[in-house]
Amino acid sequence: MKQLSDFTWVFDANDSEESYPFQDVSNYLMPYIADMSKCRTFKYDRVLEMLENRDPAPNVNEEKLNIRPTETKVFKRIFDTISGNNNAHRIAMKENPTVQDLEEFALSSPFYSLLYPIKKYLYHHSNLSREYFGYLPMGSPVVKFFNKLIDEGYIQENFRIKGSAGRKHQVIIQRITNNLARVWGMSTVAVNDEMCKIGTTL
Repeated sequence: MKQLSDFTWVFDANDSEESYPFQDVSNYLMPYIADMSKCRTFKYDRVLEMLENRDPAPNVNEEKLNIRPTETKVFKRIFDTISGNNNAHRIAMKENPTVQDLEEFALSSPFYSLLYPIKKYLYHHSNLSREYFGYLPMGSPVVKFFNKLIDEGYIQENFRIKGSAGRKHQVIIQRITNNLARVWGMSTVAVNDEMCKIGTTL
């Protein structure tokens, strides 16, 4: 097996997490979690209220929340996690969560829909991003990057992702991300960004 420290790519060292175009800054994680739809008429305030109250996943059509049909599965997963996990709800509602809080929240449901809000929070709180070594979102571009590492001999072939990434893949990519962050002196968020950029070219 090759050593990850030998893996190289061209990246822009001037890229800044702080410049990423997201919603208004909040000192709570929950607003980032509630921002789950790309629909322009999405009822964000209503969804945020329901998540804060730990309401069960509602019928999106009856509530008229203006969520796209392709987003309903993600919507339910987020609601099920927040309403059914005391610790996840506590951290999401905590003002100024620590890095340890964010890493703990990531363990509650290591899926893209609940890891992406953490990444958004870290963009707005870049003072925390250098210390964060928890799970980060593993979307399609990162999956392609992961499989590229297999092709180049950095990961065993039997870990190849053929569909969605599972928990075992998340553990592996976390280790890779953390190692590369330490080798290159970048935050894990910046490394995750670079994985996405490479993955979109594959």
